[in-house]
Amino acid sequence: MDEAWTPAEIRKKVEALRSELEEFCGSTISEDALASSIRMFNRNRQLLRRIYDLRRSGQVRITASQMQALVKSSMVMDVEEHTRILTELVEILEVERADNPGLIRLHLSGHFCHAPRPELLDIFEECGAWVVDDDLFTGFRYISTDVPETGDPIGALTHWYFDRNTNVPCATRAQKTVDWETYLVRSLEKSGAEGVIVLMAKFCEPHMLYLPELRKELNRCRSLIF
Repeated sequence: MDEAWTPAEIRKKVEALRSELEEFCGSTISEDALASSIRMFNRNRQLLRRIYDLRRSGQVRITASQMQALVKSSMVMDVEEHTRILTELVEILEVERADNPGLIRLHLSGHFCHAPRPELLDIFEECGAWVVDDDLFTGFRYISTDVPETGDPIGALTHWYFDRNTNVPCATRAQKTVDWETYLVRSLEKSGAEGVIVLMAKFCEPHMLYLPELRKELNRCRSLIF
């Protein structure tokens, strides 16, 4: 992703997606429609990030599977309806004050692009942990970054593709200027998580090649459980 030719290639992919969507829908997607969509999806992501903030702070207790439901539903529901429901939910959560359960605060990391099975997420908390943060693909990684709302919408979406990996690095995208392990440690400092579970993708070499670096960086922070 650091190569000079990469942005132009990504832009071509975004433009191709727009053309294919126009063919599928049987109508032209205008610049104004794209800009409006960007604003709406940004608002949706901002509300989800607010819920993540409330969970990290310990103000509210939201289980890992509940948070997963919030993120997954944002992918399939009408965005305006989902945003309206999230707005009501955030108003409720912001006045809540959860008791400190005295459990091990846990960060979930990695996994494939699809969502982890809810049963797997539930097991962690049934064993006495409290999942306070994640960088799952179907989790915070998905909603971490907003699309620029000014200028050319196609250029904004291209820019967003790169910004997402800078904000939450992905093991499958080669970028010399960011590291998954550096991001992970900073996230743990922010959330106060005491342990990490990396949901490693079996037979995914990019994920596995990162594991030694993750171990070294987390072992350097001796207070953490890995």
